[in-house]
Amino acid sequence: MNKDRIHRLFIVLLGILCLFLTACDPPEVVIQIDPDLQSSTLQIDFIKVNRVQLNTWLEKNIDEFFSPEDLFRRDAAQRGEVYSVYFNVPGKEFEHTIPNTHSIWRNFNFQSNRSEQDFDILILVDMPVAHDTNPEVRQRVVPLYARAWPSTFLQRWILQQRGIDKLEITITRTGVRLNPSPVSGT
Repeated sequence: MNKDRIHRLFIVLLGILCLFLTACDPPEVVIQIDPDLQSSTLQIDFIKVNRVQLNTWLEKNIDEFFSPEDLFRRDAAQRGEVYSVYFNVPGKEFEHTIPNTHSIWRNFNFQSNRSEQDFDILILVDMPVAHDTNPEVRQRVVPLYARAWPSTFLQRWILQQRGIDKLEITITRTGVRLNPSPVSGT
């Protein structure tokens, strides 16, 4: 092998090593409201939920959760595990983007040096729904482990499934949509 080839191989291997050592940052979150809901008043709660407790949270009645006297929500908020975004609420500015440097990630104790967190984010939305609509369309789990997100073979092999950099959340009458969507089975 000539020196030039060895030098290029060294640079490639060094680059791959750097990728393996690079920490996973939290995603930037972009919130979009469907045109059908533009005149509605919405509260979107991001809740830090330990995976062991996730089923308990998913079974929680969403209307009860958003009632002022709900102890479940109040206790989570006192622990710093609830972050609320408001849309069309007087006196509250709509937060369209939550950057990956936002204090929510520090409050939730997001570990940037890990590709898998010990918690997920549960999104609950207080919004009007049709009477024949399942109330669970107002909830969505955002898994915080890298293998839950789609990736190419190269990303899985080289980046060790580092997760996502940007997450778009669209609030619609038929549900909370994530782009990208988690891989099925997660």
